Amino acid sequence: MQATSPPPPDSGKDAWRRWLRSQIETDPAAGEKIRLEIAGILAALPPSRIAAFSGMADEPDLWPLVEEGHGHEWLMPRIDGAGLVFHPMKSRADGIAGVFGIIEPLASAPAAHPAEIDLVLCPGLGFGRDLTRIGRGKGFYDRLLARLRPGTPVVGVAYPCRIVDSVPTDAHDIPMTRVIGV
Repeated sequence: MQATSPPPPDSGKDAWRRWLRSQIETDPAAGEKIRLEIAGILAALPPSRIAAFSGMADEPDLWPLVEEGHGHEWLMPRIDGAGLVFHPMKSRADGIAGVFGIIEPLASAPAAHPAEIDLVLCPGLGFGRDLTRIGRGKGFYDRLLARLRPGTPVVGVAYPCRIVDSVPTDAHDIPMTRVIGV
């Protein structure tokens, strides 16, 4: 992890994205700590439909949770134009490399409507302890979160080096219910 200070709060999303990309996790145990914290949340839930993500190289790997199941149905995203479509998946072996080189479900798999999702494990370039989120700038998750059933919990997931007090937001940004990795 690089120990540099974040940009000033009013420096805008582009400056924050550059700084957050420079924050690299170097602790090999960090991903396991995050998965254990998520497993604790999952253990308290009845069988649910969990929307997760197939992490990019700088994001925690959630596939061990998906493959263990934990009594839940796991939904993974596929990029479809400017949006995300979630499909049930049990293993990364069931998917293909998608637009950004991450594992995605096959387009032929049945899709889940956002209103059917019970919990979202949400990626982000960075999160604030105040439950703010900054994404990579394409708006995929902003559009998804706006379509969820009201009250659906959204848990931001990132390595600790990408969690700060607060990140810049816009009016359309939806706050997280909780942030994991703090």
